[in-house]
Amino acid sequence: MIACALYEDFWTKFAKYAEEYCPDYAESVFTRACTIHLQQKPAIHVAWAAYEEKRGNAAKARDILANIDALVPGLVFVRLRRIGVEVRGQSLDRAEALYQDSIASAQGTEARNFYCWRYARFAAKLLGDQDKAAQVLREALEQDRGNPTLYLQLLEVETSRQPPSEAAAEGVFELVQSSELPEESKQAFALRRLQFLEEFGSSLEKLLTAQEECQKLKKLTASARKRSAAEAEGELAKKAKVEGEAGDPSAAQQPDAQTQEQQWAAYQQQWGAYPYNQQGYNYQQYYQQYPAYGQAQQ
Repeated sequence: MIACALYEDFWTKFAKYAEEYCPDYAESVFTRACTIHLQQKPAIHVAWAAYEEKRGNAAKARDILANIDALVPGLVFVRLRRIGVEVRGQSLDRAEALYQDSIASAQGTEARNFYCWRYARFAAKLLGDQDKAAQVLREALEQDRGNPTLYLQLLEVETSRQPPSEAAAEGVFELVQSSELPEESKQAFALRRLQFLEEFGSSLEKLLTAQEECQKLKKLTASARKRSAAEAEGELAKKAKVEGEAGDPSAAQQPDAQTQEQQWAAYQQQWGAYPYNQQGYNYQQYYQQYPAYGQAQQ
C-alpha cells in the first residue's frame, strides 16, 4: 500500500472513481495525495486544480497551481494551466502578468521564445493590442534572429490588422530577408509576400519586384539542393572506392562501366529537371504533453 501511494496513476484513478460515485469524497482523495504522498508531482496537482475549477472553485484551483509551480518551477504546462485559469475567469490582467513573469524567468532561449509568441497571440487576440504583440515579437527576434516561428507569428500579427497595413507587412518581409534563416525559409516567406501584395498591395512595381525575387530564390534553392545531392553522391562514391580497395584492389581500380552509366542515368532522372515544390513552414508547440485528468500515466 505504501508503494502504491507513491504513484500518481493510482491516485488519479482513485480520485476519478470517487468523483463518479461520491463527488465530495474526491476532494479528500486529492488532498491526501497532494499534501502527503505526492507533494512534488505536477500531474496530480493539475488534475486536482481541474477538479476544483470544474466545481466552480477557481480560487482554490489558482492556489493549487501556484503551489506546485513554486515547488517545481520551470514546468511549462503548469504555467500555461495557471494562465488558462485566469483567462477562463476573465482575469486578463492576471494572465498578462503571468506571461510577463514567464518571459522574464524563462530558462533558455527556446522557452523564452515560446512564451513570447504565446503572449503575443494573447495580446493580439484577447487584448486586441496588435502593437503590443508586435513589440513583444520584435524584442524576441533581437535575441534570436534565426527563429522561424517568431517571424511567422509577427507576420500573422501584422497582416491581421484592420485594414491590412502594407507597410507593416513589408517591414516583416524585410526582416526575414536580412535574417539568418535558410534560403528555403526565405523562399517560403517570399511567396507569402507575393500573395499578400497580390491581395492587398497598392503598387504594381512592388508586385513585379516580389515576383522576380521569388524566381531568384527558387533558383538558389534548387541549385543548393542539386549541389547537396552531388556532394552526397561523391561521398558515397568515395566510400565505395575505399571499401573496394580494402576488399579487392583490382575491382576498385576497374569499375564496371555499365554500373557507372546506370548511376549517371539515375542521377539525371532525379536531378536533371528538378521540380519546384513550394515549401510550407511547420512548427511545433514547445511545451510537453501531459495526461488529461482521468487518464492513466505510463
